[in-house]
Amino acid sequence: MQLIDFLSSNFLNDLRQNMQARLLDSTELPFRNGISYAELFDIYDGVEIHIDDINIGTNGLLHYKGIPVSLNIQDVAQDYQHTLPKLHICDCKKMKEIKTAGRLQRYISSTKTHKRRNIRFVGLNRNSTRIEEHDLDICKYCLSQLKWQGYQGGLSSAEKDFRAKNMDLAEFYQSYEPQFYNEMVKILHTDQDQVAINDYQPNWAYISYSFRKSKKWRCESCGIDCSENRANLHTHHINGNKYDNHRHNLSALCYDCHAKQPMHQHMLR
Repeated sequence: MQLIDFLSSNFLNDLRQNMQARLLDSTELPFRNGISYAELFDIYDGVEIHIDDINIGTNGLLHYKGIPVSLNIQDVAQDYQHTLPKLHICDCKKMKEIKTAGRLQRYISSTKTHKRRNIRFVGLNRNSTRIEEHDLDICKYCLSQLKWQGYQGGLSSAEKDFRAKNMDLAEFYQSYEPQFYNEMVKILHTDQDQVAINDYQPNWAYISYSFRKSKKWRCESCGIDCSENRANLHTHHINGNKYDNHRHNLSALCYDCHAKQPMHQHMLR
């Protein structure tokens, strides 16, 4: 059955313009109440927040906009670059102390199920900075409060260090937040072995959103700004292979420029 391309209907497009109704990008649709797919993707990549923006779930886990997250300090003084921040996953003793003291540190909130985070090393007087990716250890106060897999004060220092370094965040969220974890796996699945030839990956919405955002929502061909009409900016596969999502094979194109690409005559309007 041939599906109707409503965007190619002059009548419907004229009607929408007369109503002054803009097209919604698919990522602007709600993922859950109070959070869109775009916001979810931003949080996955890591967003800077104030600690007061964090809510505590009934299980003690940290939540931002209704979804479970981990927190880490963003900035580290270069003099202390060998002391990396910890990754917090619950409202532990340390988090309570920080909130009580009113410390205005900036935190990065993320839904990632691995522990690699970008850390910004800041020089004296902030005159030089560099960003590096590091694997962070889980906060031991968090592990102690959650008693994760039998973690408790009687363990040796070496065993505590080992568990903090090797905790599996995916296993943790699957245990504590199975519904959210399963939803995230469906949206951000990246196993290309299970993708049909020349078909989109299940996490295509995230790939497309992140790529267009990296281009500041501008068409790479004509330069039009689509930040106020994100649905007008598409992510085009240059070689035609929908499963080849390497950045060199992607191009951010507005609808009209996309329609001018080879084998895209069906988009002309």
